[in-house]
Amino acid sequence: MRKFFVKLLLRFFSALPLKVQYFNAGLIGWVMRDVVRYRKNVVIRNIADSFPEKSGEERDAIVRGFYRHLSRLIVEAVWIGGCGPRRLRRSGIVRITNPEVFNSLRSNGAGTVLLLSHHCNWELVSGSRYYPGAERIEGMDESNTVVVYRKLSDRMWDEIFAENRKACLEDPEHFEGYVETDSIIRYMFRHSGESKIYYMITDQYPYGDSGNSLSVNFLGRKTRTMSGGAAVARKFGMSVAYLSMTERPEGGYDYTYKPICGNAADMDVQTIMDRYYELLEEDIRLQPENYLWSHKRWKEIKY
Repeated sequence: MRKFFVKLLLRFFSALPLKVQYFNAGLIGWVMRDVVRYRKNVVIRNIADSFPEKSGEERDAIVRGFYRHLSRLIVEAVWIGGCGPRRLRRSGIVRITNPEVFNSLRSNGAGTVLLLSHHCNWELVSGSRYYPGAERIEGMDESNTVVVYRKLSDRMWDEIFAENRKACLEDPEHFEGYVETDSIIRYMFRHSGESKIYYMITDQYPYGDSGNSLSVNFLGRKTRTMSGGAAVARKFGMSVAYLSMTERPEGGYDYTYKPICGNAADMDVQTIMDRYYELLEEDIRLQPENYLWSHKRWKEIKY
């Protein structure tokens, strides 16, 4: 019964136009920042440690911008659950800037790993096939697209998020490319040689005692990171790219593919991950308010 009412409420809000969603986001951001103070100590500490060169006023502005961005991320994630491909195309919420680069990455035929982060709105990647610019990408369809996710501890919310993320697809009921992170390595081995496209969020601290992790320089500190996707890409000679997401001044996001290697077999895993974090840090320094600062990714810190 609880799941039914939650889904009914989400369906109502997902039907609202984006302009209404953003109006609601203003109230949500204020509540999270000043009333609930959602992880505010974590946010302030992460921003202060990442930008020691900035003044207190500059860091305060990033904190305020972060809660504005987080609230918009929430309403956009709800909104996409009410979108089919046609509504998604018309919205212009995402624009793919360089499809020709992606075509070049796909030319090796071994598959492509797209490493992305919690910068801007990662919840929108499931609709990539339907954004302006995607029509110029060869061979991108639902049958060869894989979105990697982390299973939520609450079963109801995990099922709701799964349905919401797949709602914008042409055939969500039969989509098989929604794969949990604990299963993705086995999945990639089973489907090696099928030229699939893998969207992999890769800025988290490794889950548990993961053996697929290594250390990188990130925002001035040594940081542990997952590396399993890059390792499998190297084994099968797949291409690897960073999916850069930046917010446009008028609203919405640009997706830009930034190649890391055309054949990961020619590059060691450490170099792949070092390059990925260099590109990610460039985006964060360009738009620092759009990163997920509420995540406890530096485990040695006592927040």
